[in-house]
Amino acid sequence: MKKIRTGDIFYFQLKQKPDLYWFGRVVNNNAKIMNYSGITMVYIYSQPSRSADKLPELKPDKLLIPPQFINRIGWSKGYFVTILNKPIESNDLLPVNCFFNSITKKNFDDNGKEVNDPKPPFGFQSIGNYRTIEDDVCEALGIPLSDEP
Repeated sequence: MKKIRTGDIFYFQLKQKPDLYWFGRVVNNNAKIMNYSGITMVYIYSQPSRSADKLPELKPDKLLIPPQFINRIGWSKGYFVTILNKPIESNDLLPVNCFFNSITKKNFDDNGKEVNDPKPPFGFQSIGNYRTIEDDVCEALGIPLSDEP
């Protein structure tokens, strides 16, 4: 498996809508959650395409779901397919990435620092995977969740 890098743009498809490609971007490949570092943080965008080659506008105001911390299994299983790497520019990011910690009831950024003036969208300070991304996307779109394990 090729190393995942900040700036990687990838696509995935939903079993329930196999004719569409959804896009995401690795916006931080060295995020921190509590005592863990090297976590992958992604944005998932709201505009699908009928072709993996036709990228929609990948801007933070086009997010379908809040930023997510995920592991790398989606790439190793082939669920996420990286198509290119483009350096991150300041206008590619939200002003602050906020993640709610349900234990401390506080918000943190993707570097593990507490955010005193949090702004939506709010992710959760937990590590998901390709399945949690798929479930969140399906819920945002109002379509049934996949029954695959």
